[in-house]
Amino acid sequence: MPRFRLVSFRYAFEGLAHVLRTQPNAWVHAAISLAVIAAALWLNLGRIEWAILIVTMAVLLCSSKLRKPSTENDGNPRGRFSTWCSKASE
Repeated sequence: MPRFRLVSFRYAFEGLAHVLRTQPNAWVHAAISLAVIAAALWLNLGRIEWAILIVTMAVLLCSSKLRKPSTENDGNPRGRFSTWCSKASE
């Protein structure tokens, strides 16, 4: 695997860790997602069902992050993550 892809995965996992550290409901989403994955494994879902399940979990996780009003993000309309990214790039 080329090095730039490994770096991309590192950034993705850093972002996930950031969300889990800073968003209280992210732990709830993660726990429920793990329970759903365990149930899906137990039920021996097919490929189509797995695809639907993964897309649904991704949409729910993203939508819960997007619906937060800017007042919950210290008044920054772009949110805390953009502030964190801008500090990291300096």
